[in-house]
Amino acid sequence: MSLTYDAENRLKALSPILGEYSEWFGRVFRRAFYPGDSRTKGSSLKQPNSLGLWIEDPKATDFVDEGSLDRIRGISGELHEAARLLMDRGAETGGAPGVELVDNFVDLHDEFVAHIRRLERDSLLADSGLDSLTGLRTQEVMAKDIRREMERRSRRGKPFCLVLGRIDDFGPIRAANVSEAVDHLIVQAASAIRECVRTYDDSYRLENGEFLMCLKHADIDGGLAAVDRIQRTLARDATTVRLDGGDRFLTLSFVTAEPEHGEDALELIAHLRADLDKISGERSVSLQYYEVSPLKRYIQSID
Repeated sequence: MSLTYDAENRLKALSPILGEYSEWFGRVFRRAFYPGDSRTKGSSLKQPNSLGLWIEDPKATDFVDEGSLDRIRGISGELHEAARLLMDRGAETGGAPGVELVDNFVDLHDEFVAHIRRLERDSLLADSGLDSLTGLRTQEVMAKDIRREMERRSRRGKPFCLVLGRIDDFGPIRAANVSEAVDHLIVQAASAIRECVRTYDDSYRLENGEFLMCLKHADIDGGLAAVDRIQRTLARDATTVRLDGGDRFLTLSFVTAEPEHGEDALELIAHLRADLDKISGERSVSLQYYEVSPLKRYIQSID
């Protein structure tokens, strides 16, 4: 795709953000670890305003949906709070803010940078990588995103969790209802997922009533907790659909896994899907994935 004048202007509007945040990131660290250093006293520790100015420019953000803007606002707010806590603790302890606060600040900054980089890429694409029906990310960008998480897992040892969910009885529901009713069901499921994951997690709409969540800096217990929140939200909303002559509540079943170093994430997703297939006909099931050897899976498939 050739670079249009509009796309070039959008990139120019985005480009100052990372530079300003990088300088601010360094100033925050200096204040946290050297609170008495005279060089930090005159420097501005306020979060840069470049992101806010960019968001307020409708010409610069015309390729971004409101959900994505809310997401980057949320990450920016969490990053600002993490910086405040880090500097306050550094001042209290004379420059020893603690590894947990440091890790939280660094992780949020990494997520912020990743989202700005994604916006830069999306500004060059006709498709922003978002599903037009649900606002979740699309299957087409999923593989690249997950490969990045696997690389981060290898580089920094940070765990992440994959959760595959499927609308229960989606095949029969789709066969028994008009497309508008099925779309409404998908939108409601996506809404519950968005409500229950964190601002920096990624969620994808797949085919056949399936959704994938990539939960950053979360282990298997964090994934199971997210599933529990989603199922409780679905029960609260009580969305119904016609099936077998009556109304059925919208429910999803899930299987959760924590990818290991060097694992093929896309192959793992195929295994998660196979585990969901085994519980077809059940409702609101939450499974934890256990690795099974390829030979055992083959034997199970022919039983």
